[in-house]
Amino acid sequence: MFLALLFVLILITQDTHAHGFGVFVEKQVGEITVDIGYEPEILTEHFPVRFDFNIVNAETQGNIPFTDIWVRISQGNVVTLATSITHASFGPTGLLYAFPQDGDYELSVRFENEDESIVETVFPFSVVAMEREFQWGKEFVAGILGSALVFLLALLYLIRTIFKK
Repeated sequence: MFLALLFVLILITQDTHAHGFGVFVEKQVGEITVDIGYEPEILTEHFPVRFDFNIVNAETQGNIPFTDIWVRISQGNVVTLATSITHASFGPTGLLYAFPQDGDYELSVRFENEDESIVETVFPFSVVAMEREFQWGKEFVAGILGSALVFLLALLYLIRTIFKK
């Protein structure tokens, strides 16, 4: 009985917000709250981030039905992504995206019900540069040693072939 109650509480939490864990941002537009959850907390270039989208009534916190979302991610005047996302029939409606470089971005989102726009807003995001610190990993060392071995074997074969004549 306890597990059933816990499961129902988890489902209610998932249904009310666009997120179950991670970071979330909300923006109230009129009577609608646009809710975007994302994970990981620090957005890093070339590293995938999961965005979850939802809208709720600002007063009652009840979900507002929608059929699809239009999403655009841009950095200045450069659009890095423009897509439509169909409302998920189970679980949060989401997007997996890797930012191409560090800097400031805008995520524009428009929720629609069929062909009718419900709400549209913009969220700013900052993306940090990936650490480019070189590390002498065992894979790198094995690659260098393997390449040196292949080079030496090819050189020995070449020398042997030349001196056989």
